[in-house]
Amino acid sequence: LAYSAPVDDSFGMKHSAIFVMKADGTGARQVSHPFALEPDTCEGQCDNGHASLDHSPAWTPDGKLAYIRMVYSGDESPRVGERGTSVRIVDPAGGGDTRRYYLEPRANGLIFSIVWPTSSIHPFAILGDRPDKTFSIRNLATNTDIPSAPGVPSI
Repeated sequence: LAYSAPVDDSFGMKHSAIFVMKADGTGARQVSHPFALEPDTCEGQCDNGHASLDHSPAWTPDGKLAYIRMVYSGDESPRVGERGTSVRIVDPAGGGDTRRYYLEPRANGLIFSIVWPTSSIHPFAILGDRPDKTFSIRNLATNTDIPSAPGVPSI
């Protein structure tokens, strides 16, 4: 089983990370490690803070775990290049994660959810908060939106 749960962050805050456990509820362990909150360091005179959280795990056909990382960052943050959402992949048996797909939020919106069909080598995502204020279903490999009923994204 895979799930997201809160983990302690800096400054008394929490953010979410991805965990796995056995079907009987034992052996829970964290497999993603989002970076901690860093607030602005210049008392309102700059915008260099950042935070991240991981959510929405989905199994890939080859037994790895895909999840969404949301990164909030100020324009002057060292993490500004990561701002927005990305789909990351991790081997639940151990090892580091890799960023597989990234969406720049101002142009493409944010990834809200993913599904990885067993018949596909790429995930599909529900995107929202786009410049035109709509939701869509997108094949992340081809960056192509899939037609659906207006206002009803369904996978």
